[in-house]
Amino acid sequence: MEVLILLIIKWILCFFMTIYLFLIIIYYISWKQLKVFIGGVNQSFTTKVSIIIPARNEEDTITNCLNDILYQGYPKHLLEVILIDDNSSDNTNVLIKDFIVKNPILNINLITMTDARNIKAYKKRTIAVGIKKAMGSLMITTDADCRFEKNWINNIVSYYELNHPKFISAPVCFKEEKNFFERMQTLEFISLIGIGAAAINLGKPNMCNGANIAFEKAVYMEVNGYENTEHIASGDDMFLLLKIATKYPTDIHFLKSLDATVYTYPKKNIKEFYQQRKRWASKGMKYNNFSVTAVALITYFANLAWLFNLILVFFYHELFLLFIIQTFARMIVEIIFLFSISSFFKRKELILLYLPTFIFNIFYVIIIGASGSIGGYTWKGRMVK
Repeated sequence: MEVLILLIIKWILCFFMTIYLFLIIIYYISWKQLKVFIGGVNQSFTTKVSIIIPARNEEDTITNCLNDILYQGYPKHLLEVILIDDNSSDNTNVLIKDFIVKNPILNINLITMTDARNIKAYKKRTIAVGIKKAMGSLMITTDADCRFEKNWINNIVSYYELNHPKFISAPVCFKEEKNFFERMQTLEFISLIGIGAAAINLGKPNMCNGANIAFEKAVYMEVNGYENTEHIASGDDMFLLLKIATKYPTDIHFLKSLDATVYTYPKKNIKEFYQQRKRWASKGMKYNNFSVTAVALITYFANLAWLFNLILVFFYHELFLLFIIQTFARMIVEIIFLFSISSFFKRKELILLYLPTFIFNIFYVIIIGASGSIGGYTWKGRMVK
């Protein structure tokens, strides 16, 4: 009986790891198939663009964000910035107004929201208000704590005018990491960007980041924006992506361009990281999309199987060889994929952090996956249940 149980356990462990490895290999191939786009230089643009930026308590970052937009090479007469101050309790609103006075060349429309009761989807609400006011035909959303290269808008619009997709997901990366933990976050984060890019290229979108997406306002209105998702606090990026992908499955693109990359900052400590990832996980089972759910479950159970195998090795030495084979197979596949992604971001040195990041991810994925739908989390000073 014990031999049979061990055999069943081996089959289960092999099944989950094999499916996971197959998935990562497919994503690696898809990522490599994506061509790097170079554009936006000396081009005559015609698209009216609205940059939508929700902001809440961003006094430390908002001026840098706006300065980066001010120095963009995109024609100012085709550009407007819609800033939505989501009931900030610091000097965010004052700093924005001061910037507007000092830089009249940049068309900035400041909308000041007030706090409202019985609202869960604060960010969706602010973005929706901004889009409603926007005069552009192409919406680009980002966050108030982000930084941009000078050809960021040029590259996005150049790609849009050449290919005419309905929705563009573009790269996001961390910068200015101050310690080991923050650099580990960067490696893990760019892996998510790579997976999201590869999935979009496969026609099965499962991930994007609202700090750097673009879409047609007409399409946003056509799919009724965030309607039917107002009860879910986060997910402004993914719910919109999936809505548009349902109607226009071949018109979702990933813009693989370093110049189109948005830069933001990692979380400073474990507590902030946990709250962020719990927020992300809280919406995981609410997408009503088979591809998204399947990838999440495969990843979760692959990590759980690895940990389960590690524990069983102490009781059943017969499983040691299987554990070693599966671990090295996973490490080889993941390192190859991550090296390609980190090379694109010109952060090859991050691959040296693979081993501690690998171990950390095993435990955080299992913990977050189990707790994501339980209890609440804090977000921008608000408690969300």
